[in-house]
Amino acid sequence: MGNGKGHIGNGYKYLFQRISEEGSFDRFLAWAVFLYRTSHWSLFNSALAYIQRNGCVCLRSEKDWEKIGRTVKSSATPIVIMQPFGPVTFVYDFADTEGENVPIDLQSFNEFIEPPLQPISEVILGNTKEICPRLGVKYYERSMGAGQCGESKIRKNRMYYGAKSSKKRKIGWYEIVINSNCNATSKVTTIFHELGHILCGHLPLDKEKRKENSLKVPDRTDDHLDHSMEEWEAEKVCEVTCRMLGLEYDSRAYLREYGYGSLSEKKTGSARLVLDAADKIIRLLESTKKEKRIDISI
Repeated sequence: MGNGKGHIGNGYKYLFQRISEEGSFDRFLAWAVFLYRTSHWSLFNSALAYIQRNGCVCLRSEKDWEKIGRTVKSSATPIVIMQPFGPVTFVYDFADTEGENVPIDLQSFNEFIEPPLQPISEVILGNTKEICPRLGVKYYERSMGAGQCGESKIRKNRMYYGAKSSKKRKIGWYEIVINSNCNATSKVTTIFHELGHILCGHLPLDKEKRKENSLKVPDRTDDHLDHSMEEWEAEKVCEVTCRMLGLEYDSRAYLREYGYGSLSEKKTGSARLVLDAADKIIRLLESTKKEKRIDISI
């Protein structure tokens, strides 16, 4: 018997294909941001819930609803999401419950209202730099001209990272170089963008390097991506990451250089890989924040 990972991966692909084909990706993204900022569901669970119950506004377990004085209706249909380190779990939307108590964040709910966006600070830059080696990506800064913010590339030599025990040492073949003359905002968004290139599989490794590289990235050799498509995917990773973190950033000017506007305009790009990459970056930033007890949204 298999471990089921293939089925989950295929389901993941199907979810985002369906969302994109319905032409509702922009709506899904706004809704996923709202869920993440209020409940911290993963993008995958957001997609699962979105497909099952478009328009739900607050997802909690039956036990959690009971804690705030609301009861799940006997006629309610549960929403199925994936449970960490387990199979599935059931959650219910606010509309599936009854009771007098209404959560504070829903008392004036009218639309997917995101909290005010925050500027990118030096604190966020410091945390963002730290996730690079945790992915097995070497981070450098050097002086470049005003027309370049940074680049990602394959290293000439492998780098080792992770636990000091030789048996657990990980191997990385990627690096990011950032223009040291840029401000914190440009550095952070460029790191997100360049990590997008790496995590979306735009820098293919040869067979031997791919086999030993500890960071598993998709093999896109059969996708025949052109440069503009790669730039679209990488920039959308940056945009989604910033939106999920509540950071000020507007990618429209950059994407106009490649003839793109909104996220839904490009149907042939991989929405699944964009969100998968953004989700990975966000989770690493969250763990960094917890370890340092620093709020990356400040």
